[in-house]
Amino acid sequence: MRISFALLSIAVLVVSLGCGDAPSRLQQQSFSSSSAAAAAIKLYDKDGDSSLNEAELAAIASIANDIVQFDLDNNKAVSQSEIQQRFDKWQEMKVALVPCSFVVKVDGKPLADAEVTLEPEEFLSATLKPCIGKTDVSGRVSPAKTTTQGDPDAGLTGVPPGLYKVKIVHPRLEKLTKYNSDTTLGLQVAADNQKLMLLEFDLPSK
Repeated sequence: MRISFALLSIAVLVVSLGCGDAPSRLQQQSFSSSSAAAAAIKLYDKDGDSSLNEAELAAIASIANDIVQFDLDNNKAVSQSEIQQRFDKWQEMKVALVPCSFVVKVDGKPLADAEVTLEPEEFLSATLKPCIGKTDVSGRVSPAKTTTQGDPDAGLTGVPPGLYKVKIVHPRLEKLTKYNSDTTLGLQVAADNQKLMLLEFDLPSK
């Protein structure tokens, strides 16, 4: 997988405008940062040292892809406290929906008509709902939160702040379960993640 991060200044502008324009009736979904961080460590900490090292982070791409925002002491590992601080940061920003749009390619070529699901990491699944979208002819997708009738954010685009597994379903990827049912793809959605509008998943077919 290759991720492209060009034109970051534009991304900052898009994210800030998107957040500022969110309807005031929307409220960020709150959760216990300490409980969620503890659950993340319990799930992914295989050696029992209360932190996630480089090998363990390989199993949670939603953190690994943005490790600089989690690894506050720059020791190439992420502690429970650092995860909690990152979750606290999301909630301090009080943003309900974050603009999120990215391109999906296979072997360098846009993948059209792929079903893309952002599935909340297990330790956030009680708070967050999946976000779903379909790629256009250029491979671009803008996932949106699944809603039910009467939800205040029904019909609005954007993704709640969170850590998500990225699942991509398409006939060309049917045998490549590492992109769908056993996905190794992940994404951190946060108002201060400048990569969200310029992200590119370029998936090798082999």
